[in-house]
Amino acid sequence: MYEDMTPERIQKQIRERTDADFLTGEGSYFELHTKPVAYVLSEFYHKLDSLLPISFVDETSGIYIDKRANEFGITRKPGYKATVTLTLTGAQGCFVPAGTRFTTEDGLQFETLSSVTIGLTGTADVAAAAVELGTLYNVPAERIVKPVQPVSKLDMVTNKQPAEGGMDEETDAALLARLYAHWREPATSSNRYDYEHWAMAVTGIGAARCIEIWDGPGTVKVIVASMEIKPVDEELALQVAAYIEEKRAVGAEVTVVSAEGVDIRIAATVQLTEGAQIAAVQQEFEAAVQDYIAQTVFDNPFLSYNRLAFLLMGVPGVRDYTALTLNGGQDNIDLPLGQVPVLQSVEVSAGAG
Repeated sequence: MYEDMTPERIQKQIRERTDADFLTGEGSYFELHTKPVAYVLSEFYHKLDSLLPISFVDETSGIYIDKRANEFGITRKPGYKATVTLTLTGAQGCFVPAGTRFTTEDGLQFETLSSVTIGLTGTADVAAAAVELGTLYNVPAERIVKPVQPVSKLDMVTNKQPAEGGMDEETDAALLARLYAHWREPATSSNRYDYEHWAMAVTGIGAARCIEIWDGPGTVKVIVASMEIKPVDEELALQVAAYIEEKRAVGAEVTVVSAEGVDIRIAATVQLTEGAQIAAVQQEFEAAVQDYIAQTVFDNPFLSYNRLAFLLMGVPGVRDYTALTLNGGQDNIDLPLGQVPVLQSVEVSAGAG
């Protein structure tokens, strides 16, 4: 916005506004003493640009998204660490202190929450938590297989059950979307937007849709989906219902249900540009499809075959495609209100050409 306000330009403006009859050229007293001023003023102008994402928040605004959202009582949903029970196998007397770290083959680390000593049975169970937040740590059973540092007398470690409970912190984009929804979808007197905003305020919910008078006067149904735009479990649906119960107006009968998942499988054969890698194309295409699903959930009555073709052609490295199927066909997938597409697989292969 103020890129043109360089030190040289500012110094020139000062020179043009000086009426005194004295030297102003390079090396003069005037030039030496106005140059630092021009530099400081230029820095000030450039810093004014930083006020734009503070006053008009977007995805580049960082912590100022939180600050603006907090003005309206909207807070970023926290992330959570996955927890798991580890089964340790080793010699009697093997002592594993609290904070001992174990890892999966691909480097996801968990640390024990308490100390444990292996007894006569040769095994012991101990609770552990992921070292970082996020869904990435919801690993399947038998994936945590070794200690980060050797543990004396310990022979083996595993997790007989999956790690659960890991959740990502709400992204800037998701928080900004809730803030925009608050501004653009005014919630008053427990209208539809109120119920949707309340549902979206619950950690773990990524989409919500309210159906008014769904089963007669005074009835409200709220359909919810997870942050990954998938069905939610009963416990999370009950959390949403409890939160809405605290907020809603007296009199309404509210039902909260999970969205129904519709499995989606996509297969494509593409012609690549020179140097393009099929793995990278598949990753980009899958990410684009996920974004499409997230941005249109509950708003589109179908998953569009033509939209998927458009997204595929927009992936860097794709020259053309010779085949594209959506659940084995080339038709749209109907999504009545209450259903969400759940992406099961995306398979992209390279064809001749």
